[in-house]
Amino acid sequence: MKFVVTGSTGFVGRNTVRNLLNSGHQVIAVTTNTSVSNDILEYIDGSEVLIVNSLNKIPFDILSGNVIVHCAWHNVQNVFDTYHFFHAFEQLKFLEKICISKPAKLIITGTCSEFGTRVGPVSIADMPSPNTPYAEAKDFVHRAAVKMISIDKNIDFTWARLFYMYGRGQHKQSIYTQLIDAIHRGDKVFNMSDGEQLFDYMEIKQVADALCTLAVKKSPSIVHVCNGYPISLRRLVEKILKAEGSSLTLDLGHYPHRAQDSLAIWGAESFETQIQ
Repeated sequence: MKFVVTGSTGFVGRNTVRNLLNSGHQVIAVTTNTSVSNDILEYIDGSEVLIVNSLNKIPFDILSGNVIVHCAWHNVQNVFDTYHFFHAFEQLKFLEKICISKPAKLIITGTCSEFGTRVGPVSIADMPSPNTPYAEAKDFVHRAAVKMISIDKNIDFTWARLFYMYGRGQHKQSIYTQLIDAIHRGDKVFNMSDGEQLFDYMEIKQVADALCTLAVKKSPSIVHVCNGYPISLRRLVEKILKAEGSSLTLDLGHYPHRAQDSLAIWGAESFETQIQ
């Protein structure tokens, strides 16, 4: 049995590949990225790399009998892009192929954005209320996957909703990467919102640990990958500044809150509690 990780050159995928490799597992790292940087190669070195034009080009024999950790999704930075709706149908074609292949286990990464601007703790029993094309497309794929996979009771399936993440290698538009870049440039001031948003932040290595745990053990049909408590964005930024030994000044309130985001959302239970 091998572990197949799609989206293996993305932020979540590459860290998941590295975690599985470090645990001694055989990994097939699947990507549609034809140009992989040396930095990304550090993460997936030691895996069998499969480059395909589309997910549906993955051979049946690679999917059959193996554990699939499906992280692939296009253009997650632009949540308002209506292409997400079209991409959802590409995802369903891939899911159809997975169902035919009969993997040992399937984990698909979802997002807490499926809950839209809901405020407060959210549990796996709460109904999604997506408010962007990205979140709507993700929720659609989840509902379709449940119906498709329920036909075949032999597929062990988990929808792993990821909450807020940060860490090395995150997209350049993320506040973490912008902050680290500002520190390395020697900037004196960092512009941000007032930082009062309350989110369930998890460092990317913890996220990868959680996905790898789900990959090797029996797990619920929905799992929230989160800490189960919120911290403010300002507190997180100050924590990173302290870890980096930086005296950068924060210009709080320079930017408004993002309209598509909740002002406060976190998991009702920790990841560990959900999988006990």
